[in-house]
Amino acid sequence: MQVLLAIIGYMNLNDIYMSEGYEGLKTLAKMAKTNPQYLRQCATEWNGKHPSPKLAAVLVVLDSRLTFADIYRSLTEEVVSSLGERVE
Repeated sequence: MQVLLAIIGYMNLNDIYMSEGYEGLKTLAKMAKTNPQYLRQCATEWNGKHPSPKLAAVLVVLDSRLTFADIYRSLTEEVVSSLGERVE
């Protein structure tokens, strides 16, 4: 499944973490000049952590597999879900 996600370009930080492990995040963190442990927290959404929009933009530029929408996929799903609950 991870291979398919990579082929169609639909990945977020957790997908990279699951397919490449912590080493993949460490490599990306080094290029982005950020802490790899923080990036892992964002990848696993530990305590609701997500990268800042600025860091997300840097990550998208550095890794063509990532998109801004995919990085914030779970947040987007939460917002859409909560809007649906309000409408009904």
